[in-house]
Amino acid sequence: MFQQDPLLVHLLDVAFRAWQRGDLLDARRLLQRALALAEAEQNHTACLQAHQLLGHVAHVRGELTVARRHHRAALRNSRAMGFGIGIASSLHNLGLVAAGEGRHQRACALVSAAVTTYTRLRQPESAANARANLERLAGSGRTVER
Repeated sequence: MFQQDPLLVHLLDVAFRAWQRGDLLDARRLLQRALALAEAEQNHTACLQAHQLLGHVAHVRGELTVARRHHRAALRNSRAMGFGIGIASSLHNLGLVAAGEGRHQRACALVSAAVTTYTRLRQPESAANARANLERLAGSGRTVER
């Protein structure tokens, strides 16, 4: 049975709470520490969690290149683990980042792929959220929020 490192669990939990309350600098600091520990332990699930949340933090801070890098890493980890929801979520997140970068066609393609994946996985709420973002993209060609 796989035992999760208690420090790693704590770092991810505290970082998530920091992100929720809007303390992005603290969240980033904690997540960078968690990611380093997860990589050292080769804990792919924790790496995925850290990359995904680091991507969100960077996106909110307007650091789109950093956000893209972390969401790509989350996508790679999700694919390697065969984690469908992680794949769909990463595609959606990458689409939102592409929209923020002004790459409209790429954003639409990524969010559309997320809708398809969420639908295939029978995740109607997530599919509806992605579909709403896709409709905003189609209607405006501008950045959408998640």
